[in-house]
Amino acid sequence: MRRSIQALVVALLLAAGCGHTKPPPGTALRDVKFAESPHLVSRDGRYYLRYRVAFVGGLQLMMLLIGKKTPDKGYYYFSGPLSHPEHGETIERNLDRDELAPLAQRNAIYWLDPDGTETHLTVRR
Repeated sequence: MRRSIQALVVALLLAAGCGHTKPPPGTALRDVKFAESPHLVSRDGRYYLRYRVAFVGGLQLMMLLIGKKTPDKGYYYFSGPLSHPEHGETIERNLDRDELAPLAQRNAIYWLDPDGTETHLTVRR
């Protein structure tokens, strides 16, 4: 009985750890039609990622935006489509949400493509 409880605890801990793994990039920046390309906005001492996917008609699926950081750089990317329609609305995501604001202050935020290509995101004030 004790062994089965230990095995269950280990399995739960492993499963909980897997939930923190971020999916890899699934869509290249060049493959998305934007009405407003991704860039950073600095306003009132805060940084935001801002973009708007172009609405081209028909059923477009919204893509999951992921924020990730390393010690030297911060990254944003789309991991893949969700089962929700894309309405072409402007998105502003506070970089504090992803703990990337300090990297934005150092001008070290990039868009990451599946092939590893990094596109520097400029800051607009």
